[in-house]
Amino acid sequence: MPTQNEAKKGRNFRSLTVTLALAFLALSTVVLLIASGLELYFNFQTQQQVIVSQQQLIAQDAANTVKSFVQDKFSMMESTASISSMAIENQEQQKNVLDKLLGREPSFRQLVLLDAQNRKLAEVSRLSQSASRIDSRLDSNLFAQIQDGEKYVSSVYIDNITSEPMMIMTVPVKDIFGDLKGTLVAEVNLKFMWDLVGRIKIGDKGVAYVVDRQGDLIAFGDISRVLRGENLIHLEKVNDFVSSKGLIITGESGTSKGIQGNSVIANYAPLGMPDWAVVVELPVEEAYQAVAQGVVMSALIMLLGIFLAVVAGIYLSRRITRPIIGLRDAAIKIGQGALDTQIEVKSRNEIGDLASAFRQMMDDLKKSRAKLEHHQQELEKNVDERTKELQAKVEELQKFNRLAVGRELRMIELKKRIRELESKRR
Repeated sequence: MPTQNEAKKGRNFRSLTVTLALAFLALSTVVLLIASGLELYFNFQTQQQVIVSQQQLIAQDAANTVKSFVQDKFSMMESTASISSMAIENQEQQKNVLDKLLGREPSFRQLVLLDAQNRKLAEVSRLSQSASRIDSRLDSNLFAQIQDGEKYVSSVYIDNITSEPMMIMTVPVKDIFGDLKGTLVAEVNLKFMWDLVGRIKIGDKGVAYVVDRQGDLIAFGDISRVLRGENLIHLEKVNDFVSSKGLIITGESGTSKGIQGNSVIANYAPLGMPDWAVVVELPVEEAYQAVAQGVVMSALIMLLGIFLAVVAGIYLSRRITRPIIGLRDAAIKIGQGALDTQIEVKSRNEIGDLASAFRQMMDDLKKSRAKLEHHQQELEKNVDERTKELQAKVEELQKFNRLAVGRELRMIELKKRIRELESKRR
């Protein structure tokens, strides 16, 4: 039965191998967690910067695509308006020029030539005469721009008959001296721009759309939302554009609510002329897909690192504690009296020095034990010799005592006889 101290020792005992393995595992895990955490943090920061740069480039590229659509229309109109005799030719010739322009560009639905007093000189249209309603779109804002000799783009409106998005574009008609002679007005069908915006590729699931300065949706893949005249000012990036002044491109791409109600990384780029902006959105999960993959990869690497740390910890702890265990077992055998126990520790470190000192102690102990046994034998020999001497002296003393007693008895007998003789004489 184990004693109370032995039982208490057993309960408090903790294997050095297990302790070292756990310590190595804990240290390795902490280092891996810190390293992985820092790597994830810096990867996240880098990915954010990359996303911002990519979103800005994508938004600017999409804006350039939409802007080129409008600029192409302006270029064609300006080329026609640059004909020096355009404003002074007869109506038939003017109409022929407009017909050619209408045939070259399918997005033009109606073309009107005005003189310097904003009177109609010529008009061509893809619609019937009764359906032509461009006159109702020639408002005071347009005439004010015409008087200044500037290009003009109206707000987008939905045609009541065809349900197509339309806008008015104008360019001044000047003579060779630069004097204003009239205005070329075009009604442009924007359904061609819808197709253009719909073909813009924003990642796998991203979208692009166009809004005006009021936040109204002008072009989007879902045409029904454009036809409803939806206003998107409640979206963060659209509101930023509406609230901004001039050609300001945001430098941030934080998470916000997208046009489809999901969480997105969004950015926008204003066109300038016309006063629109192209907004690009990329779902958060797609934008941060590389970060998510990095997290998964870091987790796998960390798990692999922990597994290797466990294996290495067990191996190293056993390698470190094996000589110590050897010393312990040898000490137990020596404590049981087996002084010939061999200590096989060959480590060239402090444990090896301890084993060498332990072996030296064993050699000294064996020498001391040999001397002690020799002294014990000498002592036993001396004790035996002394015992024999004492026994001899005891025997001599006993012999002497026997002789003394005999003499005493003879003396007593002699004295008795003498007394008897004296009695007889009397």
